[in-house]
Amino acid sequence: MFTFMKILYKTTTQLCILIALVYFKPPYQFTYAIPIKPFKNVENFTKEYHKPKIKNLISQIQLHLMIPRSHSQEHANYDKDVKIVNHVKYICSNHHSKILSILKNLHLSFCDYSKLNSVMDHKCKKNLQKVNYDISLCESCIFDIFQKDHNTESMYDGMKSLISRSKCNQPYSIYGNCDLCLKAYKKWLCKVNIPFYQDEMKIEPCSQAITQIMQSICPHFKASQDFHNIGSSIFTAKFIYQDRKENQCYSECQISVEKVAKISRCIID
Repeated sequence: MFTFMKILYKTTTQLCILIALVYFKPPYQFTYAIPIKPFKNVENFTKEYHKPKIKNLISQIQLHLMIPRSHSQEHANYDKDVKIVNHVKYICSNHHSKILSILKNLHLSFCDYSKLNSVMDHKCKKNLQKVNYDISLCESCIFDIFQKDHNTESMYDGMKSLISRSKCNQPYSIYGNCDLCLKAYKKWLCKVNIPFYQDEMKIEPCSQAITQIMQSICPHFKASQDFHNIGSSIFTAKFIYQDRKENQCYSECQISVEKVAKISRCIID
């Protein structure tokens, strides 16, 4: 009886936290690479309090809540948005042949391993092959890519804030450290947020090796931080990927960038 009451009390407390987050909407951001709706089935939690679903959900919310944005951050984001718009307008004001040349040589600002011509879909490229190309379509295509790159950088800043709360000066793994975790996380974010096209087809990143590497080199929870996630990596790729065959995706080792002990010969790129 005592155990049941203890579980019921803990579950009620967790539900109150969830409801408060839903209705009072605190000024936080979620750092998921692909937006999720974690509160979709809140009404079912009262029936399923004994299942691990609610524990996983709450731990993910705790993991991915960021520090509220300051006015200076918002101002900086506004300035960057203005620069993006001006940059896009400049690119699309050129002759179509020059635009294609720019796209082949221009790297994204944050996901800087990507060139614009490899992340632009067939419809956008086809438009630019015309002499009388549609300027508005050109602008919308390039702006969309730049905006994804900008949003990806914001997500990375959220993870950086989370990592800063770990004791990075103390070794936690023989495979990785905080700097290596952030470097790999940046590449992972770019993979899931920035599209990759080859021969007019969108190619998705492979998931299994990426997840294994990230979970091995990033910090793990200790008992004092989260009882339900002891030993779990602070990185989670749940809900992000679908199962894909190896020949239908590009693996993290197609472009070798850095050796990671004995886990793999490269990080996500």
